Amino acid sequence: MKRIAICLFFALGVSIPNAQVAIAETLTFPCGGTATYSVLIPDGVAKNGNGCSGNLILDRTVKVIGHNAFSDSKLISVTIPSSVVEIKFQAFYQTRINAIIIPDSVKVIGQYAFSGILTAKTFYLGKSVIDIGEEAFSGSSLGSVVIPDSVTSIGRRAFNFSSLSSVVIGKSVTRLNDWTFGNNDFSSITIPYSVSSIGDYVFLEVIS
Repeated sequence: MKRIAICLFFALGVSIPNAQVAIAETLTFPCGGTATYSVLIPDGVAKNGNGCSGNLILDRTVKVIGHNAFSDSKLISVTIPSSVVEIKFQAFYQTRINAIIIPDSVKVIGQYAFSGILTAKTFYLGKSVIDIGEEAFSGSSLGSVVIPDSVTSIGRRAFNFSSLSSVVIGKSVTRLNDWTFGNNDFSSITIPYSVSSIGDYVFLEVIS
């Protein structure tokens, strides 16, 4: 009868590393006076900044500016870092910031994100934006806009009542939804050949 030897090897003193698990935490940053805004880590979502005022430089831990994060605040200006990829619903709704500069890192601008900003005098739309939500800039003072070729979707009323005098629409836009540029006073409108569908009242009352 043959003997079968079974050898068991135990690794003594050797530990198997645990999988890395990101621990959620909330960081807070000053934003004027005694006010603060918070950033949820590791997702990088900024929120609770409605009490902010003055000039704000967002921390680079911010990846997403959350729903209503700074709406109705008393901010005069805000610097959005290149870490940000999305600006959500009503993020800066009815603030009084004097410039809207969207960095090239941002891909999505949510509904009403910058709606009702009456004092903006500088406007730049980043070159990586894909989606502009419904009424994203409605009721804001923008002057002119160049929509980059990266943009494929512009929501209804996105630039309605935005004090626009000129617009250049990017070459990836195929449809202009209802009221997209309604109630402005344009002297110059550039529409690319890519646009094959134009909704109702897109340029109502805009030609001076």
